[in-house]
Amino acid sequence: MKKQFFHFIFFSVFFCGCMNNNLKPPEEIEVPSNFSKPGLSEKNPEKRIDFWKKFKNRELNVLMDMALKNNPNVKSAYSNLKSAKYLVKQADSVLYPQINAVGSAQTKTNKTKNSEIRTDTYSIAGEISYEADLFGKIRARKNITAFTQQIELEDVKTIYINLASNICELYYNLAALNKKKQLQEKQLQIMEKQKRLLQKRYESGVSDYSLLLDIKTEIYEIKGALKETERLQKASITGLTVLTGNFKNKNFEFKVNTFPKMQEIAPLGIPSEIIKTRPDVKTAYYSLKIKNLEVAQKTAERFPSFNLTAKLSRNSTDPDKGPSVYLSAWSLGGEFLAPVLDWGRRRNAVKEAKENWESSFYNYKETILKSFKEIEDSINDIEKLNETIKNKELAYINLKTKLKLSKKKYRLGIGSYSELLNSELEVISPQLELTDLKKRYTTSVISLAKACGAQWTTKYIQKKNQNYKTKRNKNESKKA
Repeated sequence: MKKQFFHFIFFSVFFCGCMNNNLKPPEEIEVPSNFSKPGLSEKNPEKRIDFWKKFKNRELNVLMDMALKNNPNVKSAYSNLKSAKYLVKQADSVLYPQINAVGSAQTKTNKTKNSEIRTDTYSIAGEISYEADLFGKIRARKNITAFTQQIELEDVKTIYINLASNICELYYNLAALNKKKQLQEKQLQIMEKQKRLLQKRYESGVSDYSLLLDIKTEIYEIKGALKETERLQKASITGLTVLTGNFKNKNFEFKVNTFPKMQEIAPLGIPSEIIKTRPDVKTAYYSLKIKNLEVAQKTAERFPSFNLTAKLSRNSTDPDKGPSVYLSAWSLGGEFLAPVLDWGRRRNAVKEAKENWESSFYNYKETILKSFKEIEDSINDIEKLNETIKNKELAYINLKTKLKLSKKKYRLGIGSYSELLNSELEVISPQLELTDLKKRYTTSVISLAKACGAQWTTKYIQKKNQNYKTKRNKNESKKA
């Protein structure tokens, strides 16, 4: 009988080892060595992913600190992370023997016609139980909780980056609206002067009434656009208030109307391997690891589970009359539970886990492809907007030169007041366009930082490139 039992254990372990060797390990996705277009870096790397500090805006830095302190999503994410940490500790504890103690006390009285006997009974026992993880089921469960904790950590980073990018976009959108409002008010003042001038000309009979109607129509349109700008300003301030939790603090005036300098935030060089630092890519990879471990866990459940137990007990019976009885006992044993017939439930559970692994693997690939697209799109937008802004600034410089000439002519008496007003109005139009372009440019930079997982420092990028070159040289030397 003993030989049959040990033969059963041997063949169970052997077949389990064969099945575990067929499990698919998570695959690494190869990425190109560099992106095709100029990218983004910075001179002073931050320990955290504080990409907004490159914009060198004190008010924005204060707003971001408030958001990270007060935003409920950040607090909720950190609570989930702590919860996952405790789950890992729970899973770790299963790897060790479980020790339990049991005690009881009882008093019993037997009454008869002539006597009364009272008996006190005491019992105390200690038990140690341990499940032998021969097939890796418990270790797989423990590693699943560990990767779940990593996913919660990446969720914190995702919320962190999304919150930072949303605040930056709202803040510089507000900057664009403030600048736009100033230009629209100036535009309205010039048009009011034009209207008064045309009104005098019409009253003098030297101008057509249709010209006066045209300028009045344009004034109404500018006033409507100005009201819309003010409405959008309030919406942006409300958005910043909600994201930062700044409901009671009224120290912020939000009068910013400038943008970061382009040459400070768009140098060259982003290695493609930077996508592996993105929280969503890491989350997809850890999910792939979890699905692989679930296959191992479901496979192990098809084999017997073994439990070892040891017990030590002491009982005492102490009657009023008669001798006391003391009894000590110990036991050591083991048991196993083996599935015999489950109508394919465990086998189908393994197949389901393998299909889930396949789905997770393709999701991982899709996440990487999406990451490439987001980074390439942001780089292309930055490159295109950079060129457009330079051309528009040249046009603006030419119109400013024309305005200076109009002012000079007017002072010398060889130019009309109407020509001067037209020149002043022409200068405002490219400023409005530049404001919109710079806002879009800054938004693209923020999108690029977000797409890179906010790891965009020069030192970080150089380190990544150096690691890639070292790895490539090792591979080439092995092939040689």
